[in-house]
Parts: sequence; C-alpha cells; structure tokens
Amino acid sequence: MRIWLTIDRALLSISGVMVGGVMVCVWLQVWFRFVMNGSVVWAEELSRYLFVWAVFITTAVLAGRGEHYAMPEFVAMLPPRLQRLFAWLANALCIAFCVVTAWYGTGWAWRLRDADTPILEVPQGLVYAIVPASAVYMALRLTFNAWYAARHPATTPFIDGLAPAEWKR
Repeated sequence: MRIWLTIDRALLSISGVMVGGVMVCVWLQVWFRFVMNGSVVWAEELSRYLFVWAVFITTAVLAGRGEHYAMPEFVAMLPPRLQRLFAWLANALCIAFCVVTAWYGTGWAWRLRDADTPILEVPQGLVYAIVPASAVYMALRLTFNAWYAARHPATTPFIDGLAPAEWKR
C-alpha cells in the first residue's frame, strides 16, 4: 500500500512541475506577443505536450485511487452485495479499457517513433508514449485494488467515496 502512495506522490509532483511549465510557456507567449511584439515559437508546442502529459499522469493516479468518474449516489442506493458487484464490474471494465488503450497506444507510439515534432524536433513516439504508460499504470493499480478488495471484502475501493481513507492521501 505504501509503495503506491509513494509512486502517486512522485507522479503528482512531476505532473505539478509540468503544469508549472505550461504556465511559464503561456506566460512567455503572452509576454513576447504583447510586450515585445514578437513570438516564442517553441512555447506553444511545449506547453501543449506538457499539458497532455500532466493530464494523463494525473488521470492515472486518480483512477488508481478510486477518484475517477463514478456514480456514488446511484451505487449507494443499491444493497451491499450489488454495490460490491457493481464495483467489481466497473473495475473489470476499467482494466479492460486500460489493456486495450495500452495495446493500441503502444502501437501508435511505436509507429510515430521516427516522426519528429515540427518545432521541438522531439520524436512524436516519445510524446505519445504517455498514453500506454498511463494505461499500464492504471491497469496495475486497478488490478491491485481488485486483489485488495478480494482480501478485504468490507471495502470496495473502486467507487468514489468508498475507498479507504489512506488511499486518498
């Protein structure tokens, strides 16, 4: 359990740095365009890639914590056995989606490995590698959550609001 919290904190820190980078790039664009009457060509492309990476990293962490989209009001109306069934089904579908996304995302990133981005000249495969990487992390976390829930049936860590408190730190 503690290893997931450590990895989550590290990933969220990286994501925060990336969001800070986005803000700096956008500020540079505005400054140079309106004050200096010029432009920073690379800032728009870098800010876009940093933003995409930050979103995928944060999404992977939140899904693993059970803070992804759910319908807690609907689930709360169900009896406890159906709540567990719904949690299991939702988790299984999320894992399946992650596996498919990782598979196709890997192929996509691999096909783009030789193409460079227009301004930064970074391999596009590297830019798109975040898609399968985040899907693999989500699948691992959700699989661990399923294992944990099987060993501790009183908890259903897949539905927003029902995850143990230590998973949300």
